[in-house]
Amino acid sequence: MNRSVFVIVAAVLVLIVAAATFFGDADERRGGPPLDPQSTIDDGSAAAWILVEQTGRSIEIGEFDPGSATNVLVDPVALDQPGIDRVQTYVESGGQVVLLDPDERLVELAGAGTLDDDLACDVEGFTDVDSLTTGVARAIASPAGAQSCFEVADGWLVVSAPMGTGRLVAVGSSRPFMNQWLAADDNAAFVVGVVGLTEGPITVVATERFAAIGAGDLTLMELISPVAWSVVAMVLVVLAFYALTRSRRLGNPVDETDLVEIDATELTKATARLYERSKARSVGTTRMYSLLDDDLGRRWRIDPREAGAEAVATKVRALPGERPLLKEALDPRAPEDDAGYVRRIGALVQARRIVTGSKRKEIQEERSPT
Repeated sequence: MNRSVFVIVAAVLVLIVAAATFFGDADERRGGPPLDPQSTIDDGSAAAWILVEQTGRSIEIGEFDPGSATNVLVDPVALDQPGIDRVQTYVESGGQVVLLDPDERLVELAGAGTLDDDLACDVEGFTDVDSLTTGVARAIASPAGAQSCFEVADGWLVVSAPMGTGRLVAVGSSRPFMNQWLAADDNAAFVVGVVGLTEGPITVVATERFAAIGAGDLTLMELISPVAWSVVAMVLVVLAFYALTRSRRLGNPVDETDLVEIDATELTKATARLYERSKARSVGTTRMYSLLDDDLGRRWRIDPREAGAEAVATKVRALPGERPLLKEALDPRAPEDDAGYVRRIGALVQARRIVTGSKRKEIQEERSPT
């Protein structure tokens, strides 16, 4: 296999492996606001509801559902007043609601604090909970007839109270429900115990998920799924391979058997005709003159426009036969026809050789003995 082909194939394979490695190991977790029941990042709560579902409870995720036996509000603070009224009416009519991190509009708070060292609780579902990770929790006051567990400051971490014909369960800390804390201490047992205070199918309502556009903290890049990134990676690999194949001819160079010889004068004339058709014949001579002007400025510190052709010839120590070439090359007038254009280009090429010394070197080599 030709070496260039091998290099291109190897480069494409490296790109494919790199893309597959990077995007194959991409984090496929789903983001969302804190406690979002569909979020699998650290502060989401998807794992908790998968755990509850494995206990046999039916789990739905959506908006507040008056037809559901139990509604779990993971962010009740975000409810507006009509939402608060709807929750109270639902509970008083026989519904069950679990509030995570409630505010004083739905329950009576008794300050905030950390859990007491003694976590003993004789309420069914919490008897195996000996340690919790809650951080600073809201302390919830316990009304008459309520079940309460785990003291916090002047209140309780969990309060299950009757309201009308329904039941309201308030939890002063949502941290045990978060993905990153579910496996710590006895948080998993605590989650199951909280939900066990209610009965029937559950609808998990992440109120912040229905906030106004722009209210979240996710970036646009985080909204793009890993599958979409994989597609982009594959497209880039294909484009890279296409660019490589277009930039290099694969295989050995092709031998040209029928070479066409073109006289330099005819080629120059043809170039002049192209410039003439584009109304820019002076572009070629202007470019060559600019190169000669740069050579004179850098090597001889002379401006041909100010000094003139004779002064330039004297400065560069031109031979008598070279002075007409310099005069032709430095003529400010544009060539009138094809022949004049050829003469001007030839003179500019020879003038650069004179100015840079390359013509002197050729003459010396011709005169030196072999």
